[in-house]
Amino acid sequence: MNAKKLTDLALQQLDNLGYQLRTRGITSKVTRHDLAAFAMAQKDRLAGEKSRLELHVELQKARALKLRDEAEALTDKYVAHLPQVLAEPAGRIKQKVFHG
Repeated sequence: MNAKKLTDLALQQLDNLGYQLRTRGITSKVTRHDLAAFAMAQKDRLAGEKSRLELHVELQKARALKLRDEAEALTDKYVAHLPQVLAEPAGRIKQKVFHG
């Protein structure tokens, strides 16, 4: 369900809730406008939370990539010091580990 349909459905249900409140005489305490304002505030809060989580994921991804690069550089350093007989198989293993 896309955002437009979801928003339309939410507003329709908000209208229904306002109608039900009005028929029960609760109009002076809670209005449709109050409910709409609350819904919009919650929408903005959720958008902010989504942005925060996306940033957190990107930071963790950057940290993981940096650690991988550091591990690969360290592995290159040690493989370079191995005798040729061991360096070739170690290089193939390194390729599989770091590059799939």
